[in-house]
Amino acid sequence: MVIADVTSFFSDSCGGIKTYYREKARWLPRLGIRCHFVVPGRRTTAQKFAGGTLHTVAGPPLNRHYRVFGDLAELGRVLRELAPDIIEIGSHYVLPDLVVRAVRDIRPQPRIIGFYHSDFPATYVEPALANFPRVQQAAVSAAWHLVRRQHARYDATLVASSYIADKLVSAQIPRVRWVGLGVDSEQFRPRGPRGDTHGIAGNTHSAWRGGRSKKAPLLVYSGRLSNDKQFDVLLAAYDHIYARAGARLLIVGDGPLMSDARLFAAVRPQVTLCGYLDNSEQVARLLARADAVIAPGPYETFSLTAAESLACGTPVIAADHGGNAELVTRSGGGVTFPSGNANALARQVIDIVTAPAQRRARMGDDGRRYVVENLTWRRVFARIYRVYGEVLGRGSVPFPGDTYPGKVDPARRRRGIEKGA
Repeated sequence: MVIADVTSFFSDSCGGIKTYYREKARWLPRLGIRCHFVVPGRRTTAQKFAGGTLHTVAGPPLNRHYRVFGDLAELGRVLRELAPDIIEIGSHYVLPDLVVRAVRDIRPQPRIIGFYHSDFPATYVEPALANFPRVQQAAVSAAWHLVRRQHARYDATLVASSYIADKLVSAQIPRVRWVGLGVDSEQFRPRGPRGDTHGIAGNTHSAWRGGRSKKAPLLVYSGRLSNDKQFDVLLAAYDHIYARAGARLLIVGDGPLMSDARLFAAVRPQVTLCGYLDNSEQVARLLARADAVIAPGPYETFSLTAAESLACGTPVIAADHGGNAELVTRSGGGVTFPSGNANALARQVIDIVTAPAQRRARMGDDGRRYVVENLTWRRVFARIYRVYGEVLGRGSVPFPGDTYPGKVDPARRRRGIEKGA
């Protein structure tokens, strides 16, 4: 079986799609599946990517982090040369039309699947026109019309959260399949002590500028620094958090609000700006050492950061909307606050970091248990593998060695929580 993933939203410096592709290229080749990933780049290249191949097609920059396909003839040539059995599309504006046109002469025709990674009507269209209600209503309606048009042509639409699955089904999108996204639960695991940043990452520790005391609570924000992640809400809440709880803040990531983050950290010695880390082991250590992780984004279709934090046994304070909220409420591994409300965020953070250690430990155990039982990469790719088999007409293909959706054996539960599944 040959799989080709195609997306315009692949970046070397941010984004969960890169993590998803990397894990897919590690897992599926074990089953004899050849994995190819086709993305825009500075120039046209092909290079090894874990157990697969990353193809870049030359295209102009869209912004600091993303590019668009420019050489459409080359995009078509790559896809025709690969002759995939399945094409999985990860961005859905104009790319589906380009892909369908590029593969129309391939025989047999590849099956086409979409993965709804970004809820663009809610994330971009609706907030951009918040001050113009009538225009907003028309624009959101047009955006959903585009979503229905593009996804109607797919043999399946994969989603990472039940929240998004329900939303797409309500919007009359056909063939929606929940598969989730995953966590490497052996790498993202509890380790201590909390609040200790020694030896986590070379540049992080050397840049750490301290706080009120060495035992002050440690908060972590990890993700894109942007308005859609409501990073600005965290900045608005932080001074109150520090005044009441003395909590330090470590910011991991890059994005459009990086200059705001630099100015914010420059006058607050207790705030450290780490930048983007492309080393998952470093990220895992940071999340595991935190006393709490803040996930204020209300538009997430999943949230790898929240899931990874839960796997580390770290409580998550999340917006009460979207994929973040689903992970926190279903797992019991944290608390939510009304999205966009900086005062409410501050109150919840203060409540968690000043709570008895037993309460945080209970949350940590619940969060890790949920991830281990539902969201390891093995379980995720078992579900995806089954969808691939079904769209190819092979029925429900079993994933070797997988027992999903059975529960973890109670006798093994504690060991599973400690070691992962």
